[in-house]
Amino acid sequence: MASALPDIDGGRPRPPSGDDVPAYRAYYREHIRPARYSRHLHMLVHLGPVLAACLWATTQLHGVLLREWLTLPIGAALASWFVYWFHRRVLHRRRAFAPFLYVKHTKEHHRFYTYDHITPDEGADLHITLFPWWAGALVVGATSALALGLQPVLGDNTALLVLLLSNGYLLAYEVIHTISHLPDGHWLTRMPVLSQLREHHRLHHDPALMARHNFNIVLPLFDWIYGALVRTRPSGD
Repeated sequence: MASALPDIDGGRPRPPSGDDVPAYRAYYREHIRPARYSRHLHMLVHLGPVLAACLWATTQLHGVLLREWLTLPIGAALASWFVYWFHRRVLHRRRAFAPFLYVKHTKEHHRFYTYDHITPDEGADLHITLFPWWAGALVVGATSALALGLQPVLGDNTALLVLLLSNGYLLAYEVIHTISHLPDGHWLTRMPVLSQLREHHRLHHDPALMARHNFNIVLPLFDWIYGALVRTRPSGD
């Protein structure tokens, strides 16, 4: 295993150099993942508010008109664009307003998972698979504010459908992304659509492709629109 050099800033040691995934995974577990990390608590705190928002919005809908239901497909398309933009332009580029997002995604997540090392070794590796524990509550707060702003203009049902779609999309993102990192033999990875989405995401984890291709997770619509969709690895891999 490559040795980790002391950090000149006095924090955690520098990660091992090179592309030794097992060495980096050992480093991540020792120096980045909390010692008392609980994947069940992570899922509860992160996704509990998201699921609660979806359920609440669903129970509040009443007498939805056809034009109001159109919020869902339109919202799904907009959410897919946002994921494409955010994934490509923020998570894979160091931005002054949020450099830690680039570090957590490109420098950590993409070193922990590569095309040839796409599956975790243990359940606690969910720490680097899911968004941080605080992300779900942040999305619920932001989308609730958006729904409240739209309600006077578009009505109660449309605002509720925006809230439902926004949080439901995040929930679908986390579920499909987690399935994309399951072992080959898992029954979920053998389901036709999930199998295709898994390979779509796995190709994104090829270091030669990650900065330019396959940024969508749930609906690869904007990968296709922007010409970023690939179905095979570069020749020679």
